[in-house]
Amino acid sequence: MIIGSIGLKKIDARHAEIKKFFVKESYRGKGVARKLLYSLLKSAAKHRFIYLYLGTVDVLHAAQRFYSKYGFLRIKQSDLPNGFIKCELDTVFFKVTTKELQTKLAEQMD
Repeated sequence: MIIGSIGLKKIDARHAEIKKFFVKESYRGKGVARKLLYSLLKSAAKHRFIYLYLGTVDVLHAAQRFYSKYGFLRIKQSDLPNGFIKCELDTVFFKVTTKELQTKLAEQMD
């Protein structure tokens, strides 16, 4: 059974996009999303990405709170890097540095 997913898509040498980030509803609030994000961060560090971006939809308020908790900042669509392929449904966009994400994840691990 798949309980969650997360993907990392290279945009260029410094930028990557978080794709298909999802946790099955019955597993939310149990640390699964944090563990997935930590796994993604390790991969991002391996590839030396500095900035991570993602798009989501406006109605997913809990997801947006989660991203903010881990240092993601809401940005305008016009601030996305060239090469970011926007999903038609996405209306809200976030950006974080891998350094900030690492700091916020470490705080949550304590």
